[in-house]
Amino acid sequence: MQIQSTQIKHFKGWASHETATDYMQICLQLSHKLTADFVLSILLTF
Repeated sequence: MQIQSTQIKHFKGWASHETATDYMQICLQLSHKLTADFVLSILLTF
């Protein structure tokens, strides 16, 4: 639970900066990459 609260604090800190948009773009790119890898792994297993 403490880890989540610190993550929320970090996110709020990011949101107050101009780099928040860059941070969100990085998160989106990572999520897209993870999703693509996940789909590829599923396709390879079949």
